[in-house]
Amino acid sequence: VNILLKKNLREKALKLIKQYKELAAENGMFYLESILLKTESNALMRTWKPEELLANIKGITAQIKESVIKDNNISDMVEQEHLAFAMITLRDNYGIKHAPKDNLNVAFLQSKKSALTEYAEMRRLMALSYYYILQQEPGSFFKICKEVYEIRKKKWLGNKTEILTKEFTSSLQNYIVAAFYVKNLALADKLIEEYKAIQMESAAFAFKNAVAYTHLKQDVLWHTGRHEEGEAFSKEMIQKYKIDENLENLWAYTVRIMNAKLLFEFSNGNYRDALSTLNFFNPSYINRLSEEDKKTAEMLNLVMQVDIGNSQLLKPLVKSLKTRMKKITPEEAEFLSIIDKPVTDKKLFYKQMQEKFPNIVLLKLLYLSDWAESKLTGTSLATVVRKNYKARPAVMAG
Repeated sequence: VNILLKKNLREKALKLIKQYKELAAENGMFYLESILLKTESNALMRTWKPEELLANIKGITAQIKESVIKDNNISDMVEQEHLAFAMITLRDNYGIKHAPKDNLNVAFLQSKKSALTEYAEMRRLMALSYYYILQQEPGSFFKICKEVYEIRKKKWLGNKTEILTKEFTSSLQNYIVAAFYVKNLALADKLIEEYKAIQMESAAFAFKNAVAYTHLKQDVLWHTGRHEEGEAFSKEMIQKYKIDENLENLWAYTVRIMNAKLLFEFSNGNYRDALSTLNFFNPSYINRLSEEDKKTAEMLNLVMQVDIGNSQLLKPLVKSLKTRMKKITPEEAEFLSIIDKPVTDKKLFYKQMQEKFPNIVLLKLLYLSDWAESKLTGTSLATVVRKNYKARPAVMAG
């Protein structure tokens, strides 16, 4: 634009400025819009009639100020979004907790009048969703996710570009997670099938969607107690998309998929396959696994050996786990001390497991107390999981 103006090609420059202003406004780039308005006014000023000069200067200055105000408003929303997300990261990954109300402008976020543009509104909603995760308010989080989903779906249905498809799938995924938090598994299952139906032109994104669909569907099958179906589904999808051969792609999802596959096999009493899948969590096999995944996989192995009846393996397995794992909570240490001793009274053993360890969760899905309850009552683990899922309060993570 500046080159054209220097060459006195004003009409071409003004035509470009008009195009750039439209693009800037469409994409929420209001700072750029303000610069373009200034450039445009400088180019036009010499053409204005004397009787128009003052009014035009005031008019374009007002437009520039409005663009700056909109840009500052977006910056304020983005700051709130980043602060909220940072607090979730600090809480979930480092155990560092900050009070949301001391760091966020909650009244600003909760007012629909705060956002001056469509982009700012989306940033407001995202920041607010993070705030409700920090506050552990699943109902409020669900409402926000539903609102974002509906906005983005309407936009996507009008124009299925790759960018809008990515935005819609992201909002759909958040809505599915929110459905889990409010324990609406029927809705989650319906939304997961909607997620599956989305067509992606890019092979990489198609693979990502298939992997995400797999782990979300596994979660529904686990919590609804459809464990035989879950085992068959897991094996089918892993084979179909060669998920176990593409571990580096979408690492967090592939780990979740292997977690669920292992737990389905264990729940169904398919110990041979479960022990084979357990090799995935062997520390010497792959080092990218978190210590938490390795540790709880080894704890599941201890539970499995109890089921199989290999009591002679428990002591050396416990000793090995204690030697290698750096972080063992007091609750986990007590679990290891109990399982390390010979079981003389099975009923008492399972009762201790049920009452003492309600908060130990193996591989992000299996509550140790559910396993103990299934043994005490002679009920299938799938039935106990389904029964207890709705009774437990949601634990909201980032």
